[in-house]
Amino acid sequence: MKCVKHSRYIPGEERPGFLLPNPTEWDSVGAFFSNTKNSGGGMARGALSYQELIGLQEANFLAGFARNAFQPASVDLSITGEAYRLRGTILPQHGKSVRELLRSVTLFRQDLGQPLEVGPTYAIKVRDTVRLPKELYGYANPKSSTGRNDIQCRLLADGTASFDSVPAGFRGELWVLVSTRHFRLDETELRIEYEKHHFLYRPDGRPLEFDDITVSDHDGSLVLCIDLGTERVIGYRARLSGQAPVLVFSKRGHRVNDFWEPIERSKRREVLFEQERFYIYYTLDGVRVPPGFAAELVAMDARLGEFRSHYAGFIDSGWGYGRRGTEKGWPLVLEVRPFDDNLIVRHGQPIARIRYERVREIPSVVYGEREGSHYIRQRGAMLSKQFQPAK
Repeated sequence: MKCVKHSRYIPGEERPGFLLPNPTEWDSVGAFFSNTKNSGGGMARGALSYQELIGLQEANFLAGFARNAFQPASVDLSITGEAYRLRGTILPQHGKSVRELLRSVTLFRQDLGQPLEVGPTYAIKVRDTVRLPKELYGYANPKSSTGRNDIQCRLLADGTASFDSVPAGFRGELWVLVSTRHFRLDETELRIEYEKHHFLYRPDGRPLEFDDITVSDHDGSLVLCIDLGTERVIGYRARLSGQAPVLVFSKRGHRVNDFWEPIERSKRREVLFEQERFYIYYTLDGVRVPPGFAAELVAMDARLGEFRSHYAGFIDSGWGYGRRGTEKGWPLVLEVRPFDDNLIVRHGQPIARIRYERVREIPSVVYGEREGSHYIRQRGAMLSKQFQPAK
């Protein structure tokens, strides 16, 4: 997602930036929980399904979550009003609480009723309580509605020496770092499951055969390509700082042209990426995630270009597939930030990787079957739910 930028906020003066909604209404990241034991230990490995997550809530391992926070194979974390502006990004340290780290890097307490500035990093406490049994661990990915607005979120957990990780047996506080700028299949398993379910579909609705995938890293992931030739508007470029008003995150119906520059299809079906600009594009391939799986976008090999293609990477069970496989794949929206200048990208060029993981049991709810599935059957470069639909 894309947030449009903000320098210094002065009350009464309109500046570019983003304004978070009421904290209890903002889902910043999605957490994904897996089992640490294999089947030989008497418990199936894999991502937890919807009904298992509800069971954790009923057993008080997960507390404070709204019922609609639970997704087919993940749960949404929300924030409190406790927030601090930091001197810089902080890395977790083993055995130390986040509050201990904040004492040395906090500049001041941030009022979330005021817009956040572009560039600085903020730490915001998570409202929900997570207490994991010893056999479960978790990790987090930003929500689509933050990633598509260029709002970057990283999860911090007390005593944990890495971002976006909740270790087995965790007890403590969770925090989100905010700024604006599971069990996996190996290659052999991927081929077997791909031939059963056809994870990728062509734009014309035909399945893409495994042997027709032209680029592979041979690591159990699938390489996705960019679509620069199917739609008239193939993407959006975020307006520079100073060219857009404040983005009020809880508001719907923002005018697209206030924040974005539409990019139309060219005869040559190519685009020029400018360094450090932010773009919204989409994949040529329609992606399917059967109910027995979850998936995430993972980093591209730098040999294919110096750019980041996503900030919100988790994909729930049922995406582009439905309950019984009647859907023929939905494109994934890409949040692209180039690190090379004047990088020319052509239609059908590799742009992202997706990795599939098994869930421990089929979720009782899949993507699209309940409220909160905002991007069902999305097509093209679909902006976040904060903006007016494209005409």
